[in-house]
Amino acid sequence: MVSTRVPLLHAPCLIWLSTFLLSLGTPAIAVGHLTDEQLSKIEANLADGAHDPWELGTRAQAVTELHAPSFSVFSNTKLPVPSSEFKNGLPAGLDQVLEIAHDVVANRSVSNGGITGPQPLVANGAAGDPASIGVAVLVANWTLGPNGGDGKYGGQDYAGAAKDQLDFLLGDQVPKTDDGAISHRTEQVQLWSDFVYMVPPFLAYYGVTTGNQTLLKMAYDQCRLYRKYLLDPEAGGMWKHILLGDWDDQFHWTTGNGWAAAGMLRVLATIQHSEYADALKSEQADLANWVSEIHDGIYPHLQLNGIFKNYPDANATGNFDDAAGATILAASVYRLASVWGVETHIADAERSRAALLGPNLNVTNTDSKFEHFTSDFWLTPVVLPYDFHQLGKHSPEAQAFVLEMEAGRNDWLAGKNKRSARAERMHKNQTLSRARALLHVAKARTGPGSGHELGDGAPGLPAVCAYLASLELNNGDVNEKIAHNSSCLAPKIFTNVVNVVRIVLAESDLEARLKEVKYEDLMASHKVLRGDLVLPWLREAEALLLQSGQVRVKNHPDDVLVKCAVFYWTSQLLGLVRIKRPHLTRPHAIDPDEFDDLLLTIDDVCLSIRDRITAEVARLREEAKKNTAKTTTAASSSAKKQTKPKPPKPSGSSAKKQVAKEPSPATASTSKSPSKSALKRTLPTPSVAEPDASPSKRRVSFMHTADLADTLPQTPSKRRRVAATPTSGSMTSQDEASALSAPSPTKLPGLNLTGIQEDVSEQTTLQQPTPVPPAVGSATPRRSSRLSQPEPETPASEVVEDGPRSSDEEQDDREKGLSRSRQFRCPFLDRRQWYRRDPKIEREWKMAEAFKQRMVDARGHPFARLRPAQFP
Repeated sequence: MVSTRVPLLHAPCLIWLSTFLLSLGTPAIAVGHLTDEQLSKIEANLADGAHDPWELGTRAQAVTELHAPSFSVFSNTKLPVPSSEFKNGLPAGLDQVLEIAHDVVANRSVSNGGITGPQPLVANGAAGDPASIGVAVLVANWTLGPNGGDGKYGGQDYAGAAKDQLDFLLGDQVPKTDDGAISHRTEQVQLWSDFVYMVPPFLAYYGVTTGNQTLLKMAYDQCRLYRKYLLDPEAGGMWKHILLGDWDDQFHWTTGNGWAAAGMLRVLATIQHSEYADALKSEQADLANWVSEIHDGIYPHLQLNGIFKNYPDANATGNFDDAAGATILAASVYRLASVWGVETHIADAERSRAALLGPNLNVTNTDSKFEHFTSDFWLTPVVLPYDFHQLGKHSPEAQAFVLEMEAGRNDWLAGKNKRSARAERMHKNQTLSRARALLHVAKARTGPGSGHELGDGAPGLPAVCAYLASLELNNGDVNEKIAHNSSCLAPKIFTNVVNVVRIVLAESDLEARLKEVKYEDLMASHKVLRGDLVLPWLREAEALLLQSGQVRVKNHPDDVLVKCAVFYWTSQLLGLVRIKRPHLTRPHAIDPDEFDDLLLTIDDVCLSIRDRITAEVARLREEAKKNTAKTTTAASSSAKKQTKPKPPKPSGSSAKKQVAKEPSPATASTSKSPSKSALKRTLPTPSVAEPDASPSKRRVSFMHTADLADTLPQTPSKRRRVAATPTSGSMTSQDEASALSAPSPTKLPGLNLTGIQEDVSEQTTLQQPTPVPPAVGSATPRRSSRLSQPEPETPASEVVEDGPRSSDEEQDDREKGLSRSRQFRCPFLDRRQWYRRDPKIEREWKMAEAFKQRMVDARGHPFARLRPAQFP
C-alpha cells in the first residue's frame, strides 16, 4: 500500500516544482525552438483542418508571417510592398497564401449562388469572418497583377473580389449600430470580439494598397467602436465576448481577448508602415494603448502552469484550461514589443511559451514529448472552435496561433539583437565622450610646471584616457592591451603614464567633491539678475525632480550634475542664450551625455514650473514695454513744459530775485550779434541738465556773470559798484533799463558745496523779469558805455571809510570771505559734481530708510532695550 502511494505523491510534486521554476521566468534559451519538422507537422494539421472562412484567413496570416515575413505588415518594408521585393519571383513561402486566395475567388460565385455586385468572399452567416481572407486576396492582386497573370494562380479577378467584399461590409446588407460599428453577424446587429481580427485589418490593407487614407481611418474607428462596447473597466481592461442581439456572452473569453489584441496590432502595423503614418500618429498610439490595456487586464489571471482558463476570471464549474488563448496572447505580446517597444509582459509571454513547449512531466501520459502537444502535434487543451463553451480536441485556429507566436518571437529576438548592436554603439560613444572629458582634465594637470609632467609618455595620453574611461564605465570597449598598442609607448612608460593620470584624476575628483555648488554662486558667476525671483524656481524644480524618483542623488557629483542641469534649464527658459552647456559641464567635469539626458528628464517632470516661468517672463517683458512707453511720454511732456515758462508774478520780493537772475539761454535775445569778448563777459554758463530718463549725471550750477559784479574788491578811493554794467551786445534797451532801475542785489556768499541742489532747483524755474521802458537810447553793439544815471544811496552799513584798517578788521574780512575779482573762477569747480552721491544709491538709500522707519514704527527699535533708561 505504501509502495503504491509514493509515486502518486511524488508526481504532483514534480509537476509543481516544474511549474514553479517556469513561473520564476526561465530564460528563453532554456526552451528550444520547434524544429522545422515539428513546425511542418503543425502547419500540415492547420492546412487539413482549416475550412471555415475565419480559419482560412487566420491560416493565410500565420503562413505569411512565418514563411514570407517581407509581405507581412509587421516587417519593416513600406506598404504597399515595393515591386522590387518580387521582381525576381515570389518567395516560395507565399504559395500557400496565393493558393488560398485563388481557390476562394474561383469558388465565390458558386458559394454565393452566382450573384454579382457586393458579396462576401465566402457565403457565411457571419459578416466579419469572410473578410479575414481579404488580405490574402489583396496580396494576390498586388503581386500577380491584373486577373492574376498567366501563372497557375491567374485568370481570377482578385481586385473585383476584394471590392465586392468591401462594398458588402459598407453596404446595407450588413447591419450597423447607430454610431457606425459594423455588425459581426448579418441577421442582426451583434458585436463579437473576434470581429477585430477579421475586418479592421482588411480595411486597413485595402486602404494602403489603394492609397485611401479614409479606409485606414475607418479601420481604426471600427476598433475604437468595438472597444467602446466590449471593454469592461471593472475587469481591469478585458473585453466582453459578445454584446447586443437576441443573446450575448458578457464574460471575458480568453481567446476573444486574444483576437482583439492581435487584430488591433495588425491595424497598427499597417498604419505604421504606410505613407500616412505621420498623419495618423495619435491613432497608432491609441491602438498600442488599447492592446496594453487588454494585456494589463488579463495577465494577472495567468495561472502558475503558464496558461489561462477559458474564462480567466471565472470560477464556475467546467471552466477548463485553454492553451489556444494563451498562445495568441503570447503572440500579441511579442508583436507589441517589436512594433511599439512595450515589453511589459514579455516575461509572462515567455512563461506561457515555456509551458507550451516544455517537456512532458506527466507520468500518466507518455504518448508525447511535449505536455501541451499530442504525438501528432495538435495543441492541447483547446476550446472547441465551433462552441466556445466546450473543450475541444483539435483546433485549426490554435495551430495558426502557434505559428504566429513563433514568428512574432523570431521578429522580437531579431529586433532585440539590433537593439543590442545599437546599445553597443552607444557604449562606444559613451566611452569616447568620457575619454574626452578625462583627456581634458589630464592635459591641464600634466602640462609643463604642473609637477606631473609625462615627458616621453605625453603622446600616449589619449590612449590611456580611453583605457581609463572604459574601466570606469566597465564596458570593456578598450582593454589594456589595445590601449598599450595604440599608445606606441614602451611598457614601463605606458605603466607610468597610467599611474600619473590616475593620480591627477583622483586629485581632480577630490577637488570637485570638496567644491560645493550653490545656486547663488551659479547666478553670481553667470550674472543672472532678479535672484529673489529666480532662486525659488531653481529650488522648486530641483525638489520636484527628486520627488519624481527618476533621479537619485547618491554622492556629491550627482548633486553637482542636478544643480547645473536645473540652472541651465531655467536659464534657457529665461532667454539667457549666452549661457551655454560647456559653461557648466567643463568646469565641473560633467559628462555631456548625462547632462543632456537629465535635461530631457527635467523637461518632462517640471512641466508646471516651465509654464509658470514662461508666463512670468512674458508678464515682466510686457510691463517693461509699458514702463518704457510711460517714460518716453513723461520725458516729452517735460520738455514741452520747459519750453513754455510761466508768466512772472509782479510781487516785490520776487522782483528783487528776478533782477539778480538773468534770462536763460533759451530765451535770450538773438536780435543782435555781439562780439566774442562781449559773449565771454555777459552770457551765463549753461547748466548741464540731464533728461529724466537718465538721471545718472547731475548738472553743476556755476556762478552767473551778472553776480560777478557784486564781488569786486573795495578800495578806499573807489566806491563799490551797486549794479552789473551790462554790455550793449548782450542786453536789449528794455533789459538795460530794468537792470538800472532795480535795487542792488545782495552779496553772494562764498562757494558752498551743500547748496548745489538748491541752486539747480532755482535755475530750473527761472522767470523773465518784467520789462521796464528804457531810460536812454540803445548802446553801440561793440562798445560798452556807462549810462549817466543817478546812483542810489549807499546804506550806512556799507559805507567804506578811508584810512588804515586794524588787524581785527582784516581778520573779520577773512572770516566773512574775501571778495573776488571779476575774472575769478573757483578752482575745481568743474569737479563739484563728483562729490555728489550716485542718484541710484540715493534712491535706494531713501527706500531703505523708509522701510527701516516703518519697521521701527511697527515693532520698535531693535536696540531700544540696550539703551540706558532715562529718568526724569
